[in-house]
Amino acid sequence: MTYFLAPESIPGSLLFLIFGFAFLIKGGDLLIDGAVKLALGFKVPLAFIGLTIVACGTSAPELFTTTYAGFEGKYDLAVSNVLGSNIFNICIILGITGIFFPFKLNKKSFLWDWIWLFAITSMLIIFSWDLKIKFYESSILIITYFIFVTSSWKHLKRTPDEIEQGADLKTTNFLKDFLFLILGLVGLLIGTRLAIKGGVQIGALLGFPDRYIGLMIMALGTSLPEMVTSLTAAYKGQPDIAISNVFGSNITNILIALGFSSAINSFEISEMILMPDIFVSLTLTSLLGLLIWSKKFHLTKVSGATLILSYVSYFYFFVL
Repeated sequence: MTYFLAPESIPGSLLFLIFGFAFLIKGGDLLIDGAVKLALGFKVPLAFIGLTIVACGTSAPELFTTTYAGFEGKYDLAVSNVLGSNIFNICIILGITGIFFPFKLNKKSFLWDWIWLFAITSMLIIFSWDLKIKFYESSILIITYFIFVTSSWKHLKRTPDEIEQGADLKTTNFLKDFLFLILGLVGLLIGTRLAIKGGVQIGALLGFPDRYIGLMIMALGTSLPEMVTSLTAAYKGQPDIAISNVFGSNITNILIALGFSSAINSFEISEMILMPDIFVSLTLTSLLGLLIWSKKFHLTKVSGATLILSYVSYFYFFVL
């Protein structure tokens, strides 16, 4: 039994992975809860919270996981984790949402989010063309994020009345919310360490390359907060939050998770990551825009099924 559950065994590695994901999910939940309530207390527009603060909270696992993998010199794992998460977010999260909770989208908000994601994914392709992400390119990614946040604030600005409808500001407990924020960050740090250790060990024991680990194991685990958030928002009749969380998370994954981690330690990317994963991410972003536009800005059951089928096809032809 001791050998069976040894840390370097597959069952022992699975325990690391399971506990790591548990800490990531709970940490992300606490982080979002604390951040949103603090933002509401300071009267930040709710639409802006969904696109930036909630998106940052759900992207925090990718940030910590990608940064840690970069420190360990596992660049393929770091990049494939971000790309795999972005592909999963578009195809699986929005696919499931479309099938079970189809909804009509705000045309202006959707186009704003989609154009930004398409442009940023294209920028990543350009920066990665020489199979490296240099320091100055990382700096551009980070600066672009602040441009995105600033312009989104102006674009999504709402009246004070709308803010007050989102929450009872009298119930805001700043000390408690700040504590949740800190506990969430601690949970993410612990979860990242455990998940990386378990995932890498399982991959090594099974002979999987880092790209497979990032796309198949880490991307799924770090995307769970986005899935819970978007499905919950759609179920509660808040479609704009459901889809803006996915867009904001994907944008944050590229600009902050990859930008920050590659600024610390310049990344060298294998050709397999560039072809096809980055191009698949851009293609699926384009497909999403086409599906939404063709259905007059509705996310339908057919669109959801198409996105899920696209994900299965991607894995069958390019991953397995």
